[in-house]
Amino acid sequence: MDSTHRFSNRVEDYHRHRPGYPNDIIHILQLEGALPAFAIVADVGSGTGKLTQMFFKYVDKIYGVEPNLDMRRQAEKDFVGIARFISVNGSAESTTLHPASIDLVCAGQAFHWFDRETCRGEFKRILKPEGWVALVWNLRDVEEDQLQQAYEHIMKTNIPDYKKLDHKTMTDDKIKNFFCSKDVKKFILPNFQYFDLPSLKGRVLSSSYVPRPPDPVARRILEQVAHFFQQHQQSGRIKFVYKTTLYLGQLN
Repeated sequence: MDSTHRFSNRVEDYHRHRPGYPNDIIHILQLEGALPAFAIVADVGSGTGKLTQMFFKYVDKIYGVEPNLDMRRQAEKDFVGIARFISVNGSAESTTLHPASIDLVCAGQAFHWFDRETCRGEFKRILKPEGWVALVWNLRDVEEDQLQQAYEHIMKTNIPDYKKLDHKTMTDDKIKNFFCSKDVKKFILPNFQYFDLPSLKGRVLSSSYVPRPPDPVARRILEQVAHFFQQHQQSGRIKFVYKTTLYLGQLN
């Protein structure tokens, strides 16, 4: 399934069970001069608006650029009545936004799906001359403790191509090559999420690489996850630990 449609049957799980982003991201953007007063921002690959909503208090306008109809409708439903939010049927490669109109382009948990060469040209087209690009991922910290390692083991043993997933192969060098600059700044922020068993299963099924039930692989993963939960839960909850990674720079 192509990247535009692969989340169509996961919108509810994605919306309810994916983590948000640390508020310190806004502080960093302001401190670095990437988020000026009255900024106009484009959140590209905005999905259900996990990253978009962080900006509402700090910008004049934010475009949620999302090619997937179901994801886009969820954001439109959640943000109805917020005048500074503008939903856009567009993609990273063709945002439909006006030239030189954007102070900051951001992408949360999405850049690895983009055609990097094509979207680079599109970002340069829509950015103002001194505009910025912020690329953000929530990455599970698999080295934090045995719980994180045990969950990672379930994924590795059930998903043959798990190590080849695009977001896992997005290296610092690839990011610098995209910016055509060694001056890209990298920030790593702590983040976490708590789950009971139903929400943990929703988190599992929000991942595009996990088949949907009644697929036998999905059933096997969910059975193993339930066993994993019983082994590691404390007071009926477990904790996922993330390293939220932010790359920030200007396109040369």
